[in-house]
Amino acid sequence: MHLISRSIQQSVVIDDDIHVTILEIKEDRVILEIHSPSAQVPYRIETLYIQSNEVTRIDSESTNATEETPELVGARS
Repeated sequence: MHLISRSIQQSVVIDDDIHVTILEIKEDRVILEIHSPSAQVPYRIETLYIQSNEVTRIDSESTNATEETPELVGARS
């Protein structure tokens, strides 16, 4: 696993065509812009809330799903 640190308005490029840009950083959330012109997947919004050793995921398909992911929590800096 690679840990990458970025500031607001900085991006990460994945597979030459997926651009992930940090739009806003708050105490308990990060807002990302994900741009992928060649992807054929429908648009969806996901919000991740980091609380101790749990990540709560809320998206358009499920109202509340929680899973243990200590790696993600450890990656937060």
